[in-house]
Amino acid sequence: MQQRFFHRFSRELFVAVLLIIAILAVYGQVVNHDFIQFDDNAYLLDNSHVRTGITFNNIIWAFASFDVSNWHPLTWLSHMADVQFFGMAPGSHHLMSVALHLANTLLLFHLLCRISGAFLRSASVAALFAIHPLHVESVAWIAERKDVLSALFFMLTLNLYAGYAEHRKRRSYFLALFTFALGLMAKPMLVTLPFVLLLLDYWPLRRTTADCGPDGLGSASGPSKSSFLELLREKIPFLLLSAASCAVTIMAQHNATASLDATALSVRIANALVAYLGYIGKMLWPFNLAVFYPFPESIPLWQPVVAAVMLAAVSLMVVRERRRRPWLIVGWLWYFGTLVPVIGIVMVGLQSMADRYTYIPMIGIYIMAVWWISDMSPALWHRRSVLALLAAVVFSVLSVVTWRQVSFWRNTTTLFSHALDVTSGNYLAHFILGREAVKSGQYNQAHGHFDEAARIAPWYEKQRSRQGVARQEQERLDAEIASAHESVRQTPGSAAALINLGIVLARNNKLDQAVENFTMAVSLDPQSATGHYNLGLTLGRLGRFDEAVVHFSRALQVTPNAPDIRNNLGIALAELGRLDDAIEQFNKVLALEPDHLQARKNLELVLGKKASSR
Repeated sequence: MQQRFFHRFSRELFVAVLLIIAILAVYGQVVNHDFIQFDDNAYLLDNSHVRTGITFNNIIWAFASFDVSNWHPLTWLSHMADVQFFGMAPGSHHLMSVALHLANTLLLFHLLCRISGAFLRSASVAALFAIHPLHVESVAWIAERKDVLSALFFMLTLNLYAGYAEHRKRRSYFLALFTFALGLMAKPMLVTLPFVLLLLDYWPLRRTTADCGPDGLGSASGPSKSSFLELLREKIPFLLLSAASCAVTIMAQHNATASLDATALSVRIANALVAYLGYIGKMLWPFNLAVFYPFPESIPLWQPVVAAVMLAAVSLMVVRERRRRPWLIVGWLWYFGTLVPVIGIVMVGLQSMADRYTYIPMIGIYIMAVWWISDMSPALWHRRSVLALLAAVVFSVLSVVTWRQVSFWRNTTTLFSHALDVTSGNYLAHFILGREAVKSGQYNQAHGHFDEAARIAPWYEKQRSRQGVARQEQERLDAEIASAHESVRQTPGSAAALINLGIVLARNNKLDQAVENFTMAVSLDPQSATGHYNLGLTLGRLGRFDEAVVHFSRALQVTPNAPDIRNNLGIALAELGRLDDAIEQFNKVLALEPDHLQARKNLELVLGKKASSR
């Protein structure tokens, strides 16, 4: 008995280590990713409560707030804890989400091994969950911390419930109820969890009196069987928590919920049918994934009809096979049921579908696929060399695709540029890219994006206001450049006038002209720290970091206690690969100004880069 336990433990540990390695290999790159200027603003960057970490007042706010149209106090506290321990360095926030995804994967693997006894199949499902590209959005987007955090409590609840079903200990039941409540406080999408428990009662726990096949814990010595009504009565406390969460969510999302008059019910139902089938398609062919899928202006009738026929056919098949292959109906209802809150019958937001919605529901499809393949080809599963080769090919391909998908989340521009590449009519991507272009002074590019957003979605008001801002800013800058040129003409030989003109030109992305004016300014006044500093900044934007270092150093000779000059000197040194010198500069900045968030972020990035290069 002890030897059997050790063997089981050692092989589960071996798979767990492989899963950890796979996740870190695919998602480790997020340590160098930035915040995404889409929802990360509301959750972190522009949220004064989160940015100040865990305080008594912030805890009260987390439980009382309906910010971003949700009530999820545990999610707020999670973000606050990250800020408390890591500051505003995005890499650390990203790694915490990866750690939660890793924990979810291991808990799922442990759960399936425990309740089904099927080691290889459980490992395969866990591996699909760990590295499938559909889950990148939930893991690589800091604003979607609620996905991975709520899933942690979802997995804990299922594991605790499995223990209760096996040993009938009340402590396990109440702990499961408690973790479910915590999960609802992380994301209300978990309201369907009581129905997942009923599915597990059917298979593989086999707690129901219905005939549900040969697999699972149920056996002559297994848990006693109950009628469906008895099992349903057992779930009443869970259902009450779900009902309370639904009521609070309706209040929280009152303003975010799209008007039911805006999109006809028939269109919403059609989109839901297409989405149900579309998510499965993306699972089978995980390419062209995007952060935002625009809701179509119209849906051809054939699409929902084909989707309805195919969904009905699968539903009929799993019902007919419920005794021989109970995992089919359990997996199908898991997928179908857990997607209900976000399938779009009640619209929240403007998207037609979202990859993040599949984080928990897709587990049901993974179970269906893995158990069905096992059942259809039992001889293959006994030929371990063939099985190992097949699994290696599938998971290697998925890992490469997922790694590539994660890379698109490097920053806002790469993410939404990719969205434009793989979708059509994506007005939101044009709007976001236009907004980013305004920030970097690329006003002509911003106009193009805003104009295209206006053409695609003239009803979308945000792009109109941003377009106006961009045009006003361009007109202002043109006038400012003319004024600065006039100042230089009227005061020849003035270093201050040349510096002012250089600043205006750099702000308008006329970098080469700015360098000329800054160079003339520092030749007239070699002791001008402002001139050397701005010349260094502009040279850095041009990628001429060796020259930038020279001018930052000269500026520091004049003003040695200027933290921003030292911070930018550190950035230039890091770009040149002089990591130790860069670290020294960032440390000096923090000695001068301990709350300099940018320097702290840069220091953590350089330390991480140095560690990875060893």
